[in-house]
Amino acid sequence: MIRARVSLLAVLAVTISAGCALTSQRDDLAACPAGSSRKEASNPEKLVWCEDAHHAKQGPSVLYHRNGVVWTRGENRDGKQEGWWRVWDEEGVLVRETELENGIEIARRRVAKDGPPRASVPGDPVHPCPDGTVVGGAAPPEGREEWCESPRPDGAYVRDGAWLNWYSEKSGGGIWHRGAYHDGKRAGAFETFRANGTSETKRTFADKPLPDSSATYPNGQKRYEARLGEDGLETRTRWRSNGAVQSVEVLRGKEYVHKTYWFHNGQKSSDEEWKAGKRDGTQRTWWPNGKLHTEGEKAHGTDIGAQRVFGPDGVLLETSTRGPHGLVTRRSELIRKGDPTDWPLARVAPSPTPKRVGERECPSPAQPFLEKRPTYTAAGCFVGSEGPGLVLDLAPFFTKEEEPRVTAKHGTLHGPLRIWDEDGHQVAQIGYRDGKYDGPMVTWRPDGSLRRIETFAAGEKDGAFASWTRNGAPQGCGSYRKGKQDGVW
Repeated sequence: MIRARVSLLAVLAVTISAGCALTSQRDDLAACPAGSSRKEASNPEKLVWCEDAHHAKQGPSVLYHRNGVVWTRGENRDGKQEGWWRVWDEEGVLVRETELENGIEIARRRVAKDGPPRASVPGDPVHPCPDGTVVGGAAPPEGREEWCESPRPDGAYVRDGAWLNWYSEKSGGGIWHRGAYHDGKRAGAFETFRANGTSETKRTFADKPLPDSSATYPNGQKRYEARLGEDGLETRTRWRSNGAVQSVEVLRGKEYVHKTYWFHNGQKSSDEEWKAGKRDGTQRTWWPNGKLHTEGEKAHGTDIGAQRVFGPDGVLLETSTRGPHGLVTRRSELIRKGDPTDWPLARVAPSPTPKRVGERECPSPAQPFLEKRPTYTAAGCFVGSEGPGLVLDLAPFFTKEEEPRVTAKHGTLHGPLRIWDEDGHQVAQIGYRDGKYDGPMVTWRPDGSLRRIETFAAGEKDGAFASWTRNGAPQGCGSYRKGKQDGVW
């Protein structure tokens, strides 16, 4: 295919003249587009921009050096850089001039620091560049990016051919990104590498960006893959590091059509149908043991028709029928006698304990203490040389219904700790190891009703959890693993 190319010398002349003309620009921000307002920030360089009601940048944006000279100037559209963006150094010398489309660079004008254009030669990492193109950027050690580019009649250059980007010498200096352009647009495979040289992500582009990409974990296991089918549907699949599927999402354009998720144990977690950006159609969720949890229909994100809820043992707990606007028109509940036997802490909790902690209850080398204050009494075990005056800080616990964050100004809590309020009602029973929560934590309300039991290990939630309402009815239960919810809740 024969292309019409302009003379490189003529293009360079146009480039230089365009760059010189920029020095007469006003440094003030131009008027903001309708519907947007002027914003300003200094951190410490001054930045002035226009922003719409949705906090997306619209219109001009100017960044200043600390000496007041304009550093960067350009336009934004819907939060992304658009059109020509220019960069100056602190002396006001133009060092970069690029054209962007939807935030992606598509062309640039060569500036004085680029020197005269030259064709690629053996030894250039991007050699051979296509006929009629020149080399842009610089390979290490002079720079960290090199590509092929072809002149455009308006004096700009568009990327055309190979493109390489390197890590810094501090990070190892290997190739970071590799790809190719055609007439300013990404074309073919783009690949990202880790510092050790292994592939991390791949994405394929044609005339329009195609969602044909993949990513891997450091161990080489596939992490993500997106493929575009002949039916126009894009399928995005994610895997966990152990190779188990985590999710599969199907899209038509930018809108979801179907979503499916899996638990860590490989059992399916949920299956959703989507339309016009909202869940629409049949919706199902499952328990980690594979039993169906919920099943029903949605229209425009709202429940309609029959809805069913099942327990983890497969027993139907509730059925309901919803009208066009999600209102319940008929409900039938099946009340279970007791909780599933495999749910943790679903039984009666411990009763309040005596107001003293015996020496045998304190693990060595901790010693028992009893601290009485106007607002609380505390009995527990401590390690330290300050005596029993630990001066516990319990304010967070008495003001919020959450686990107490107890701190001691002297010594270290080690062993059981029990707390009573000023009226003599026990409100907490906690286990400690080396100053961190360890073992079960039981909390009561001031009226004596059991509130919560949770289990800790080395300061993190790890193990069974259960909570109760004021009238003594079970409210919820489940388990944690290393601080995160895990298993059936």
